[in-house]
Amino acid sequence: MTGLDVIAALATPAGIGALAVVRLSGAGAEAVAERVFRGRGPLSAAPSHQLRRGVIVHPDRPDDPIDDVLAVVMRAPASYTGETVVEFSGHGSPEAARNIVEALIDAGARPAAPGEFTRRAFLNGKVDLAQAEAVAELVEARGQRARRNALAQLQGGLSEQIGALRRGLLDELAPLEAFIDFGDDVPEPPGIRRMAATIAEVRSGIDRLLGGRERGRMMTHGATVALAGRPNVGKSSLLNALAGQERALVHDAPGTTRDVIDVEIVLGGYAVRLVDTAGIRATLDPVESAGVERARRAVKEADVALLVLEAPEPPGEDDRLVAALIEGRPMLVVRNKIDLGDDATCREFAARVAGSDGAVLPVSARRGDGLDDLVARLSGRITIVAGDDEGPTMTCLRHYEALFRARAALERATGALATGAFADMLAAELRESLSALGEITGQSVGPEILDTIFSRFCIGK
Repeated sequence: MTGLDVIAALATPAGIGALAVVRLSGAGAEAVAERVFRGRGPLSAAPSHQLRRGVIVHPDRPDDPIDDVLAVVMRAPASYTGETVVEFSGHGSPEAARNIVEALIDAGARPAAPGEFTRRAFLNGKVDLAQAEAVAELVEARGQRARRNALAQLQGGLSEQIGALRRGLLDELAPLEAFIDFGDDVPEPPGIRRMAATIAEVRSGIDRLLGGRERGRMMTHGATVALAGRPNVGKSSLLNALAGQERALVHDAPGTTRDVIDVEIVLGGYAVRLVDTAGIRATLDPVESAGVERARRAVKEADVALLVLEAPEPPGEDDRLVAALIEGRPMLVVRNKIDLGDDATCREFAARVAGSDGAVLPVSARRGDGLDDLVARLSGRITIVAGDDEGPTMTCLRHYEALFRARAALERATGALATGAFADMLAAELRESLSALGEITGQSVGPEILDTIFSRFCIGK
């Protein structure tokens, strides 16, 4: 990729829609666009960032219009990529959009690679690498928290934090390297106490970012809530009620659900995967036993468990078995079927299982009683499990790996300070930490890493 050739791609999702936007970028984008656009005057005469109406034609078939479009030229450097960009907004016909892209390619453009527009924005200094990755995260955001976090990262929130950490290390590395290179002219080594304090401060900043790992996972992949209980307590009915759709089969016969069934909703700004599990009980049926084992795994892997009890019935051995399985995990206790009765021993058992920090929620999945309170409590519990979300949260595994390496180098530097190591050893560890931090924002990455990152983007972004 030279950055001088013109690339073209559909920038909106494929398929029928209200609009289809086709994007061009490159030094010759305007000339390519002129070969296919017919409107009131040439695009080259249009002011930058001003819409013009016209039609798109194939350069070899100028009398056969493809679509009626709005065209805009965004001249370099005031564009997304930093190059001259031309966009055509046409009708959302897949056939018309495909024909426009084909016409542009025949007019001198080439098909854009995945993420190539954003890659050019990075290479031209419009965004750093963390901001570029936030573009893909914003497109794929599931839930309000993921969207807000990706937008904050796109606007430079994470980059500012990484930049502050790097500046702290650079302030110590510069005099250290001066002492190493020009010892005769710089007789005094840098202050060891000040350097130790700076390294400790940077390590603390890295630890704060690493502390958001669980929250980042939940933003990216969503939270998992497992509905657990013995057979026939109404787990499937409760899942259907929470999801607002008939997702799980409901029947009076116990053991209807024999496999894990899930549905995704949004709670507390997070995408939440509700998992309906097989009723957990001792059984000799091999098929049901396999379902019970899957249910056990689902409960152990869940971020939050809902222990579902049958409000009109006293608890039995199977209820105690399920309660023991989820003991110590974030959970809520649900007493379902309150429309059929309310057994006192069930209330007492639920209170004991929930403990002082738990919550017992009486509901009727069939009538809808208590569902609003359950949704509110569940949303709050997910937020607690995810942790505080002040400031941008890292959601990219690549960033975490770089932070761990940066922190490890600082730990070695701290050890070297304590033993009175040579200045060049300290400088090497500080450089290692700086390089790892620079990988996050793109100061120290090679083309292979860029290829890997941008290959995950959609074409047209």
